[in-house]
Order: sequence, then C-alpha cells, then structure tokens
Amino acid sequence: MPNKVKLPTGIPEGILFTLKDIAYIPEAPKMDEPFTIKGKVDLLKIPFLAPIWVTATVTYPETFWEEIIPIWGSPRVSEMSMVIGGNFEITFTKGFQREGEFSLLVRAYAGPTVPLDSIMLPPFPPMATEETTFIVAGEATPEEKAGFRDFKIISYSKNGGTPVTPPGVLELGIGDRCRINLGFEHKGPAATRKFHAAIWVWQVWDPHDEILAAEKSFSVPLATDWEPGEESIDIVITSDINPGTYGLYAKIMGVPGPDIFSQFLEDVITITGVPVKGEFRNFGITGWSPDPAVLNYGDSLTITHHFEYKGPRYTTADIHTAIGAIRAIWPYDFDEILAKSVSLGAFGPDEDWMGYDVDVTIPITTAISPGTDYDLYSKLTDIPGADLYDYKDDIIEIVAEYAGAIISKWINKAPEGSRIPIPTEVKPDDHTFEVGIRYKNNSGFTVTGGCKVEVRDPDGVLRASPAVDWTGMSHNEELSTEYNICRVDKPGNWTIHIDFLMDSTVVDSYDGLLFTAVAEPAKPLPEIDTLPATNITHNSVTLSAELIEAGYCSNNYCYIEWGKTTGYGYKSSETRLYPGQGIEVNVSGLDIDTTYHFRAVAVGHCVTPNLVGYGIDRTFTTEKEVVKGFTFRVTDWPAGATQWRAGCSAGGKLPHMKDLQPMSYIWEWVKDVPGTTRDFFVIAAGPWENGYAPTIQWDEFPFLLRNGKNYVWSFAAHELRDYDTGEVLRK
Repeated sequence: MPNKVKLPTGIPEGILFTLKDIAYIPEAPKMDEPFTIKGKVDLLKIPFLAPIWVTATVTYPETFWEEIIPIWGSPRVSEMSMVIGGNFEITFTKGFQREGEFSLLVRAYAGPTVPLDSIMLPPFPPMATEETTFIVAGEATPEEKAGFRDFKIISYSKNGGTPVTPPGVLELGIGDRCRINLGFEHKGPAATRKFHAAIWVWQVWDPHDEILAAEKSFSVPLATDWEPGEESIDIVITSDINPGTYGLYAKIMGVPGPDIFSQFLEDVITITGVPVKGEFRNFGITGWSPDPAVLNYGDSLTITHHFEYKGPRYTTADIHTAIGAIRAIWPYDFDEILAKSVSLGAFGPDEDWMGYDVDVTIPITTAISPGTDYDLYSKLTDIPGADLYDYKDDIIEIVAEYAGAIISKWINKAPEGSRIPIPTEVKPDDHTFEVGIRYKNNSGFTVTGGCKVEVRDPDGVLRASPAVDWTGMSHNEELSTEYNICRVDKPGNWTIHIDFLMDSTVVDSYDGLLFTAVAEPAKPLPEIDTLPATNITHNSVTLSAELIEAGYCSNNYCYIEWGKTTGYGYKSSETRLYPGQGIEVNVSGLDIDTTYHFRAVAVGHCVTPNLVGYGIDRTFTTEKEVVKGFTFRVTDWPAGATQWRAGCSAGGKLPHMKDLQPMSYIWEWVKDVPGTTRDFFVIAAGPWENGYAPTIQWDEFPFLLRNGKNYVWSFAAHELRDYDTGEVLRK
C-alpha cells in the first residue's frame, strides 16, 4: 500500500508556529533508497526573522536516524525583506537498511538542537511538531534506485571553442584549458556532488595514471523520475605535462556506494610543443678506453656513455661512474672502490628525442688492489623520475708494475739562462752548464728511483757520467735532480742519454740531442754619416750628422764628439734616431783660428755590450777675424704698415730694437750674440695715431742668432733668410 501522510499520531505542539504540507519522497520507499521529507514552517500573522531549525526523526524499534537542517526564512522568496514562514527539505541519503513500519517525528525549534541519547539540547520544547508513520518494504530495482546513470563524456574543446566528440583528437598547448562536457541522468532528491576529470597516460603500474586533473562541485534538483543533465569541467594544461598523446576520463564522487565513471577515452588529447619537463631514456655504457681495460696505477679509464633526451634546456644532470663489484643480492647494489661524478652542463631544448655522448675519466689509484674481474657501473642522476643505471661485468684488470716517466728536461747555462727546455741552442763560449731532470713514480707502490745520465760532445767523446742519485719515491711523487756537466768548448751537436731507473729497472728513457752549440755571427753595427761643419765663426760652429742604417738594434742613440785632436774630449747629448733622421749641434766658446776634429757616433742599446758605429773624422778651423753682431731688415710687409720692430722676446741685454723704425730701416747689432736658441719676434705696425701705433702683423719663433750674419725677414712668406745667400733659415 503506498505511503501517505497520515493524521498526526501525537498532539501537535506550538501556538504561534505550525508545520504544514508534510510530504515525503518516494511515497513507497524501498530499503537503501534515499528518503526526503518536505514541508513548511508557518507563523500566524507575525513575520519571523530568526532562524528556525527543523528536526526529522525516523524511529524503528531500538534504532533511529536523525537529520537536522536550519531554516533561515524561506529560500524560495527572494524579493521580500522578510519571509512569512519557511520551506524545508530533509534527506536521509542512505535510506533505511531494514523493512518495516517506521515512525516519523518532525519538530521545529527556535535554536539548534544537539541529539545526545534521547535528550535534546538545549532543553526547551519545540515550537511545532508533527508525527506520522510510513512503511519500508522490499529492495529497489536498479531502475527504481535514486542516483545517477548514463554518465559519459559528450565532447571536449580547447578553451570552450569548437567541441570535439569522442573518439576525435583535440590538440592543446601549455596554458590552454581542456573543457570537458559531461552528460548524465539523475533521479532522487536534490543533491550536491563532485566531478573529477583527468588527462591520463598508460603506465605499467597504473593503466590510467593521471597527469593533470580537476574537480568541480555541482548540484541537481529533486527528480521523481530520471532527468537528463549536462555540466562542464575545465582542466588547465600546465607544465606538469609533456608533449604527447593522452587519454581522458571523468567520474562523479560523493555518491552512495562507489564512484560513477565515464568511459575511458584513449589517445584523444595531444599536447604539442617542446616538453616542459625533461625525459631521459636509453642510458648506457657504450665503450671504454683503453680496451681491453688492463690498467696500472697512474693510468686512467675513460668510460663513454650514451643517453637520449627530450625536453627543455636542462642543466642539472650528473653521471656517476664507479669501478668495483656488483653485489649478487641485488643488481642495483654496487661496492664502489674508485668513482667519479661529472656534471653534464647544459643541453637541449629538444622537441624530439636527441642522443648525447658523455665521457667520464676515472684515475687508477692505490685505493684499488691488483686483480681481475672488476665491474663497472654508471648511473644518470639528478633527472626527473628515477635514476638510470647500466652495468658491465668483469671488464677491468688492475696490474701492479713499475711505471714512471721523465716529465721534463732542461739545462742551466750563462748567459742563456736557467731551466731552458732541451734540445736547444747555446753558445760555445767555454761556460759550464748543468742538466736538470724531473721524473715521477706512477707505480702503485714505493720505489727507489734515480736517473743515469751520459753526455757526449760533437766528436762523440763522453764528457760526463754522474753517479745515480738513488732516492725513495712514494706513489705519484715527483723529484728533480740537477747535474753539473762540463764546459761548452766545441761547436756542434751535443747529445745526452737518460735512463729513469726504479730499483735498477729502466721505466723511461731519453736518447737524443741535448743542444747545438752555435757560434754567434757578428751583429751589424749602426751606420752614421758625419756631415761637414757649417756656420763657422771665430768662436762657434754648427755640427751635423745623419743615421744611415740602424744595424742590429732598432733603438740607436746618436751624438757628435769634437776636440782639438782625434781624442775629441767633448760630446753632445744623445738623441734617439731612426734611419734617415739627423742631429744638429751648435757649438760655441771655441778658440780663434783653431782647427778642431769631430765625428758622429751611433750606439745600439739592445745588447750588452752595446753596438757602436762611428762616422768619419772631419775638421774645421775657426775664423781669424773676430766678428760680432748681425744686421736685420724686413721686406714684403703688409698693407698699411709704416713701422717695424724686432728682437729677442726676453729683452734685457739680449738683441732687441727699443723703438719702432721705418720699414726701410736696417737694424745693426754690434754686440756678441747669446749663442743659444731664443724666442724671436718681428712686428709690423701702422702709423702713429693719438700716441698709439696699431700692430698689423706679429710673428714669433725660436731661433739661434749668429755673429756676422745679415738677415732679412719676409712678412708675406713668414720666413727668415740669409740676405747674402738667399738660404731660408727659418720658415
């Protein structure tokens, strides 16, 4: 018989509040089927603003279920500021687990209640109550049970664009949103549930390994029969996913019983672009050198590795390689004896798989004992996911043999220098030389080491064979020894034989040229020309020279020396000259009517001793007549000029005109000239006006005045000439 709301079985309580329109869904509930009570709290004539709590209690002998919900006015009235009465809806989501007649008690309270055994807190009476009974009979068929069915993925799109229906493929990039449109049917009370959607890839440990996922809550209204519904959920494409092809699925969570799954769509999502997260594969040891790997202490083993990578630029990967033994109990357990780690540096980005080769070199030290059948293993670390490994069994043999090397050889000899690597060239200058040798013990144990040395001259004569300097040498120790040999007294090829001995066993040798003694050819001297003397007076002269060839040195310093004999005795200061350049020396203070010798000298300073070149010896004789002073006139003066003046700029007792003179004036200086270069000026001026003669042209220049000269200055040419010869003296 279908359930109906029966007449109250108890006396209704409350004066102002009443419970009205009590109903429940379904009217004929089955076991484990959700059960909903609906009704209304009514307040006669007085609007209520405070919240009302409604309690529905379903009672079966010795068992009861209770659900409590608050009513904050009527949620179905949204346009009024106050609500007269309030609707409520209470759902027992799991239903009831037994058949029989149940009693239902609905009560409305002015405050929240807390069920504690059979006592309600706070202990005040309800404002309104309603009691009735209903019957739970039988089990609901799948079609009768409330819940969800026919849940599926309808379509999926990029950022809500054109939808793609299964099994179509959707391309997405980093930053996009995969919008999944979901369809379902719902029956039963209003409910709020949660969608979970994921992009997945097949893995050995999980056929649907989720890479990206999203969750979203959704609500459905009360439905007395199966009602269709659609919702959507977005999955943001982040850098947690690499380019490739992926699957798609969704599920509803929070329902009674297990989650409800959509179809699992395979290979419907394609992620494009360079992988944001790097991937490594096919890591392995591809070779080693030397091969076969028979190694002595001091040797090195270089292991070549290969791997493939796809992804963005990567900078943190390392390869760790070790020599040792693989433990049989577990292949990844390795007893390391010698090991080396290297950082791979930066590589990528690679949109597709790219191969890389890396060498790791392990020095062989005494940390490992001599023996055979050593194993090799390597791992690629600091990569996304688990480390990658590779092993090679029984490929390395360590031997303990004498091993050493002559590292360097040199000679010490003056003037050539110290620690000159051999073979070399030296001078056969009868100077004594030393031979130095540096040698190293590469054996894995301590030895007694030393060098046996024999030196022969160009005629094959044994010139030196010093005693072996035996010394204890630990592993990797280096020693140096220097031997005093003999004088280099013959030109030609000198030879040396060296044996590096360990406990009387020769481990390294050198037999060959020590040095070639070469007589040094004469270095060319600088060539300088002594030019004839000029400007000869009773007490002064001008001496000149020109450098013709630099000779061996490029830095030649030149001077002129003079005197009354070829011993000279006087010299000028030195001036650096290059070929084609010359010097001019003004000499004063000479004796009257006296013959002097002079010559030019060039000195090359690039070697010791210096290279000196001499010009020819020349002579000159000073004048018998004492001549002092000079004459000075001007020509080619500028327009408007009517007066001129000249003299040494310093004035004083030096030659100078005190006043302006007419342009035709010839200045005569009758005193001795200063004999040194002085600043000299020449002025052209206009006529006097109001006590002032304006300057029209002013020329000033350094010049050496000479006794007995007649000078003429051209204002137009700005040059000083010898009035008698026309020679330009200053321009």
